Amino acid sequence: MIRKTLLLSLLCMAAAPLSAQDAAPAAESATPADAVLLAPVRVIGITPADTGGVPLDRYPANAQAATALDIQNAQAQSISDFLSRKIGGVFVSDAQNNPYQPDLFYRGYSISPLLGLPQGLALYVDGVRVNETFGDVVNWDLIPDAAINSLQLVPGSNPVFGQNTLAGALTLRTKSGFDLDGTRIELGGGSFSRFGTSVEHGWSQGKYAVYVAGEYDREDGWRDFSPSRIGRLFTKGSYLDDKTSVDLSLSLADNRLTGNGAAPVALLEREGRGRIFTYPDLTEPRLGAINLQASHAFSQHISWSGGVAFRRNYSKSLNGDGTEYEACEDPANVDAGGNPFLCQEEEDEEEVLTTPDGTPIVASEANDSATVNTSSTDQYAYSLRTQLVLTGAKPRDRIIVGGTAEFGRVSFASQTEAGALREDRGAEGSGEQVLDSFVRLRTRKYVYSGFVVGNWSPLEPLDITAAASLNHTQVVLRDRGVDDDLDGNHRFTRLNPSIGATWKFTSRLTGFANYAESARAPTPVELTCADPLDPCRLPNGFVSDPPLDQVVTRTIEAGIRWNSPRYSGALAFFNSDNKNDILFITDGELTSTGYFDNVGKTRRRGIEFGSNYRITKALSVGLQYTYLDAQFLEGFLVNSPNHPVRDPLDDEEASEGSRQVNAGNRIPLVPRHLGKATIEYRVPTFGIGFEANGRSNSNYRGDESNTDPELIPGFVIFGLYGDYKPLPWLTVFGRVSNLFGRDFATFGVYGEAEETLGEDYEGEYRFIGPGAPRAFFGGLRVRF
Repeated sequence: MIRKTLLLSLLCMAAAPLSAQDAAPAAESATPADAVLLAPVRVIGITPADTGGVPLDRYPANAQAATALDIQNAQAQSISDFLSRKIGGVFVSDAQNNPYQPDLFYRGYSISPLLGLPQGLALYVDGVRVNETFGDVVNWDLIPDAAINSLQLVPGSNPVFGQNTLAGALTLRTKSGFDLDGTRIELGGGSFSRFGTSVEHGWSQGKYAVYVAGEYDREDGWRDFSPSRIGRLFTKGSYLDDKTSVDLSLSLADNRLTGNGAAPVALLEREGRGRIFTYPDLTEPRLGAINLQASHAFSQHISWSGGVAFRRNYSKSLNGDGTEYEACEDPANVDAGGNPFLCQEEEDEEEVLTTPDGTPIVASEANDSATVNTSSTDQYAYSLRTQLVLTGAKPRDRIIVGGTAEFGRVSFASQTEAGALREDRGAEGSGEQVLDSFVRLRTRKYVYSGFVVGNWSPLEPLDITAAASLNHTQVVLRDRGVDDDLDGNHRFTRLNPSIGATWKFTSRLTGFANYAESARAPTPVELTCADPLDPCRLPNGFVSDPPLDQVVTRTIEAGIRWNSPRYSGALAFFNSDNKNDILFITDGELTSTGYFDNVGKTRRRGIEFGSNYRITKALSVGLQYTYLDAQFLEGFLVNSPNHPVRDPLDDEEASEGSRQVNAGNRIPLVPRHLGKATIEYRVPTFGIGFEANGRSNSNYRGDESNTDPELIPGFVIFGLYGDYKPLPWLTVFGRVSNLFGRDFATFGVYGEAEETLGEDYEGEYRFIGPGAPRAFFGGLRVRF
């Protein structure tokens, strides 16, 4: 039904009678020659729903922001693509190898759609937190990219932005009919049979406005068996007068995503980088979301804003993988005809696998070489938010008091079917489901938060910002499977403070400093997958586990910011210490098998530098550099059975694959050095940009002990993008990514290749997520 609605809406919007408009869309009304890649930001919101904000030069942290025009000029495929290319400190570690499912990291913390990565950032769209209830993951494919009007990245453990703000919060604002007057159509295509189109229409009259955006995008993917499709619809109705604003929006999505993930390094070297390990790996999310937000100014000194929202995300997944199942060796584990049962080895003993009704599974060629894992996740999220803003005699003196209440309800079902691998390594089920994998779980999650923020300017050059937030989270687990092992009731409460200040040395130079604390409660996924003695397979197999502690982050940040007609930028130092940090520890023959664990204290600290210089009115250059030191501060023993380096003198390490992690070891997947550079020439009818994006090497996931001498290599890749406007209503655009076709990888993990690929791959334990080759995408934008 959602799919039909999306397609019908796109057709209706494209076919509607169109008339030329004298007024250009707001995003295009700015003079291109006066725009820079990251235009100077005038205000930064200090709460998720703050529409007033504070001037950037009065904000005590290295915040970054961009507008719809910045995103358009970069010819970004998506919001996540723009963040990874243009925002300092952000990088990709692409486990799924799907452009619609990237794993983004910021300051060493992840914001990702992948279960198994502890989420360290919060994402808000129009004031609504969209981290999913089940695992706090962020599904980038559900964000209406065409409708985004602005974004801001607020760094640090800001307590006002609630759960997951260990590294910061990303807030997105959507367009309304007041921002776009008329119709805009984009049509394009390119490499890997990619085709994409979007249609936007905005209308306003007096105090009322309507905005509609529809998007459709598809591609075959550059790797084998990797097609994906995106369909999204976003609508908003608005009311605006001198004192009151009301917005009601509806967001729908119906997507089909293939992410076949990491593959053995040796396989890619021998057969080509487009080859995959096993398939399919399919995710089909469907979204329906409603958001009502309003604000009212009672007087010059008192205003209110708030809203209610509902969000339902129903997602199905299908994953074909290798197997740990094999025919039983014990002569007693056979049927009446002497045929061996199918077994799984458990601590040097074999366990006979049975179906959910208790029938032993007989081993055969149809069920001993693969598994087919299926799951469904039905998530409902309800939220209420409110805040009151009190402004003093000086506009810079403000107090904001507010609160949020979130309720999430999840029904999760998963099962594993024993199967066989075809010659092309596609998994085919036998129809025999395995009892141990049969999970039926219901979850309820309650999150309550109250906060207060104060801005005070005792002296003209000085601004002080202080805040505190009291958060309470309750997670209720109810097992609806064959037993009640997963039942649980967990509560987490914490008061998180922050204080910061800015000092304007001159009109163009500002210093800032900030201290903040925030916390992240364990998610339902983490609470049901935390036993090192019984690892689970994400996102399918959950087991009864010990409880986890919530993660607490304390961040100190200081720096300077400068801004002039030709120069703008910032230099900042940050230090974030985590207590009870939660990581996913890979443990098993399969790359998705493992468990979550509190690993004690960790630290992520570094230096950020970003600067833009306008050489002439049309020519500008930008440079961003991040030094990032992410390390464990406490030692612990970790299981890593597929670690390629074994110590024969250590009996425990040689037999079990355990590794000792020491204080000072680097956190996997996080490079020490990140760099981005851009040179862009732009006049009203033409723009072209050349960019470079690079990073240093990093450790494989599974190498928490840093004992593998082989690292995921660093790289630098280049890109070219531009647009040309031959007519006021017509724009031709294009982009080439990985311009020189460099081979690179952004993700690495350990797994066992031999079980699936045969003896030729004995001892091949390193898997990588290869980066995409050279690709082109181009098209037309038409405005009416």
